[in-house]
Amino acid sequence: MFFLGSLPTSTLYAFGGDAVLHGNVKLLLIIVVIALLLFGLGRVIHYDRHRESADSRH
Repeated sequence: MFFLGSLPTSTLYAFGGDAVLHGNVKLLLIIVVIALLLFGLGRVIHYDRHRESADSRH
């Protein structure tokens, strides 16, 4: 399971590094957008789980 969890991050690092080394600005921008979307999704999931646990206490 750890492998599946680290796969998206590893892929972003690999393609991001490749885009920087080769000067591929379009690919780099796409990777940044995907990373920001994944970060936002993580924040939403964290907030939802936190809110759900607070609701179950009452």
